[in-house]
Amino acid sequence: MTRDLVERFMQSSTGILERLELHNLLQCEEHEPPFPKFNDAQTLKTYLANHGPDHRTIAETQRMVGALEPFIGRFAALTSLCIATFGETHLDCLPNERDDRRFTEWARMISSVCQTLRFLSFKQGRDRNFDECPRGSRPGRTYGEYRPMDQLFRQRIMPVLLAGPWPRIKRMEIRGVGRTVESWCSSIMPEQNDLAVPGVYLDVKQTLSGRGEVKYECEEIRIAFPYEKREELSKLLPDGADLIVEEEQERDYEFVY
Repeated sequence: MTRDLVERFMQSSTGILERLELHNLLQCEEHEPPFPKFNDAQTLKTYLANHGPDHRTIAETQRMVGALEPFIGRFAALTSLCIATFGETHLDCLPNERDDRRFTEWARMISSVCQTLRFLSFKQGRDRNFDECPRGSRPGRTYGEYRPMDQLFRQRIMPVLLAGPWPRIKRMEIRGVGRTVESWCSSIMPEQNDLAVPGVYLDVKQTLSGRGEVKYECEEIRIAFPYEKREELSKLLPDGADLIVEEEQERDYEFVY
């Protein structure tokens, strides 16, 4: 898939399009200098055979960015939107600037059609074939309190959902926005009041060590889309509208290298 191809589809139907599903949009890696544009695969194949080595591959550019930008605000008839994507799941992964641009683009898209949408679905998940962090990350170092894709949801998508309005929505589903759990053991009972933050909960179990000493097994649970925010969103929806929030991802996403 190429960005040009997606833009051609959009350009021919933006004003009349009623349903749009974007499932893990990927593209060929970008190159420097960029390849010329070709109208058929055979011409591209011939060009690559003769001039491929003249172009340097730019790493980690397969996640498509910017295809929607020229058309945001022009989807006047859109009633159904589904966005499904692969995302980073490791806490020791550096924030990805390209992913930030993708989530920002989707947030702007959702905001632009909130008045007409009847069905909205946002789904994210890990890649089943790729389990490494981007270049520059340091294994074992934590860069955030939430998984990178959950943090981007919190920063970009969640504020748009809570801003609304959603006058025509009938069904909204959010899947794959999960939680992180940090475990430790303490000889002192933790104070629940120390975690007066929406979406952060403390689970404590009292146990005895082999020497008979009292220990506390603690888990700090951080829910990326807190129950309080879900309730806030639910109140923005019309009577009878369904809001489905599942922390488990619907499926694994394939990020082909």
